[in-house]
Amino acid sequence: MTPTPAPKLPAGFMPVKSSNIKAVKWSASPGNQDLVLNNGVLEIMFNNGTHYAYDGVSEKIYKVLLSSPSVGRAFNELVLRADPAFKATRMPAPMVPDAPK
Repeated sequence: MTPTPAPKLPAGFMPVKSSNIKAVKWSASPGNQDLVLNNGVLEIMFNNGTHYAYDGVSEKIYKVLLSSPSVGRAFNELVLRADPAFKATRMPAPMVPDAPK
């Protein structure tokens, strides 16, 4: 039996093991000069196909998500229930480049 290849993800997305989250990506906000907070944009691709971007999320939170035994629980606690709340924007599904021919 041939193993099933892992699904392709758009550039920069890291796959995670979660029943709700497929992949995450963090990028620095343009012009971010705050070296202490290092806030940026956290993008979440959910298993149901939706894709959201959360503005103002620190790189530290992103790294905690990647290392958490429960990515979904960490996301709920650190991003969704954050006070003040991070601004969420629903994004179009990211494009996955075709395999080279």
